[in-house]
Amino acid sequence: LDLGCGEGRHAITAYLQSDVTVVGLDLSRRDIGTARERFTEFEDPAAERRSLSFVTGSGLALPFDDASFDRVICSEVLEHIHEYEAVLDEIQRVLKQGGLLAVVDNVVPPGSVGDYVNAFEKLRDPSHGRCLSPEEWTAAFQAAELSVKHQETLTKTMNFQFWAKRHDPTMQSYLRSLLTESSGPTAAFLNPQKTADGTTFQLLEAITIATKPEP
Repeated sequence: LDLGCGEGRHAITAYLQSDVTVVGLDLSRRDIGTARERFTEFEDPAAERRSLSFVTGSGLALPFDDASFDRVICSEVLEHIHEYEAVLDEIQRVLKQGGLLAVVDNVVPPGSVGDYVNAFEKLRDPSHGRCLSPEEWTAAFQAAELSVKHQETLTKTMNFQFWAKRHDPTMQSYLRSLLTESSGPTAAFLNPQKTADGTTFQLLEAITIATKPEP
């Protein structure tokens, strides 16, 4: 299951690279329509063991039976969902025992730095909910009775002009000031830099892999 599949990039990749049944689910009917259109380019009618389907639905009430999936992937989705604990409970329900969950999402340091970065992201994207710290992710997985097996982080360099392009010049100027006038640990985390191509800054992404324990 690719939860929050958007336009289907990860689901199509999983379909092409393995002989399994793949399901992509997203709340957006428009994105699901786009994913289905994209899939027609890659679909193999002669495939016997693999298939791919796209479904509209909510992560808060997954439209699948208990223990339906061996694997669930969720990429850059949960930071937009306030009730992420309920989504993790639903994922745990549809995973088979011994099944694997992989979550990729932005993370922040605990405390005031994380609060600042989350507010910065929220101003840029009103759909943003909250990035957690890696420690909070581990605790959330454990609360959902999922056993964390691996976690790693990756620093991403962001181009400010591309990141803020959805906004008019006034809002871009405000966001830029929040970035460049940050100080102390917040500035150390965001690391704003002026380059020949404009302004860059850094965010932190984590992949957390967990399993549903055997009885």
